[in-house]
Amino acid sequence: MERNGFTLYIRADGNERIGTGHIMRCLAIAQAIKRQGGNAVFLVAEEALEPLIGQHGFEAVCLKAQWNDLEQELEGLADLIRQEGIPVLLVDSYYVTPRYLETLGQYTKLAYIDDLGLCAYPVDLLIRYGLCTASAALKSRSARYPAGQSDRGCPCILEGRRYVPLQNQFSAVPRRETAGQAARILVLTGGTDPFHAALGIAEYAASAEKYRGLVFDIVCGRYNPDYERLRELAMENQQIEVHRNVTDMAGRMQEADIAITAGGTTVYELCACGTPSVCYVMADNQMPNARALAREGLMLYGGDVRQGHWQEEVFVRLDRLLADAGLRKEMAAGMQRLVDGKGADRIARALWRL
Repeated sequence: MERNGFTLYIRADGNERIGTGHIMRCLAIAQAIKRQGGNAVFLVAEEALEPLIGQHGFEAVCLKAQWNDLEQELEGLADLIRQEGIPVLLVDSYYVTPRYLETLGQYTKLAYIDDLGLCAYPVDLLIRYGLCTASAALKSRSARYPAGQSDRGCPCILEGRRYVPLQNQFSAVPRRETAGQAARILVLTGGTDPFHAALGIAEYAASAEKYRGLVFDIVCGRYNPDYERLRELAMENQQIEVHRNVTDMAGRMQEADIAITAGGTTVYELCACGTPSVCYVMADNQMPNARALAREGLMLYGGDVRQGHWQEEVFVRLDRLLADAGLRKEMAAGMQRLVDGKGADRIARALWRL
């Protein structure tokens, strides 16, 4: 790259309320920056994130701020940008405001990961990788950005599936060979599980005789509140296995015949691995992509865990996949065509060019 020693600064948060999705996708971009000869530093609101970020080889600076009120940190963060000579700041938070971005944009180049499309963001680089943009209003607001340009007059939009920021382990996954009979079901909720989805799925699976011959691999995220109860359930039922601090997620996904997953960035990891999936949602911003994947025949939609009887809906879809190896094979091929796992590298190259 043309700028030796380039350091990307990343403003993102994660906790038991919002999970770890923002941090994990930013870590994927940070790793891509590092592979290309640069480095990354994370700016976070809370100290609790420092071990997770450090585990991946990056420094975290705690701003001692409010993760859900970013304007409170403006003065201190602007001072830090000036003092450190921060060249580029990548922001990944649903709590940005135009004032927040406009203020920081006076001192550094700005990039923003946009899932919601709530306004025309005053940034230099906008990343919109969702299969389906979360806000229907986004299409009408896209006209505010001339092709390839932002309000700041710089190349702006990286849009679509080529820019899904995944960990490097998802970039060279072989084409899936579909087994005639499914045996392992991978259950994923993301970093948190406020509606106890993993526990609900595990209890339902344990109570039904017809699932006795299967293994349900429950992956507990960092903030899953039901880890101990799930471990107890696993000791009582041999078809339930519980895993935590999984580092080789691509390997887990490749071993699984089917996944039951929340509708966050994990769906793109499953696409890269070609793991046929039932996708449920636990937040409004997961709904558009989950429905879009279902419309394209790439996943089966298992409903909203915030509504009643959602387990039945999930397991009806699971039964369909268990019964139809042809559907699983077709789904796997389509999923791997959708996502190649190289999006983080493409984003990193664009950030270098700012």
